[in-house]
Amino acid sequence: MTIINHQRRRNLILAPRGYESDHIIPYCICKDDSKENIQFLKIKDHRIKSIIDKKIIKEFKKKGWIEKVTNYSHELKVPINKLKKEYLKQVSKVSKVSR
Repeated sequence: MTIINHQRRRNLILAPRGYESDHIIPYCICKDDSKENIQFLKIKDHRIKSIIDKKIIKEFKKKGWIEKVTNYSHELKVPINKLKKEYLKQVSKVSKVSR
């Protein structure tokens, strides 16, 4: 319920039945709610991606790059472009391992 309310508050596109909307690059990293950063994933795939995202975000927090302010708000300690680039690098490492 909280997630749905949160999504409506940020005006995300509602996903078709059986799918969930997902930020390609997590919102707390890039602050990007544009259509270009939203994708629809099957529910199971979204859960898997969320687990991977949480691990990467945890690493960023350990490095001091982002700091949690509230459940849906983070303070960025380094430029957004650096976070995006590092996130994509981390995701590519995960995808190479899972092949």
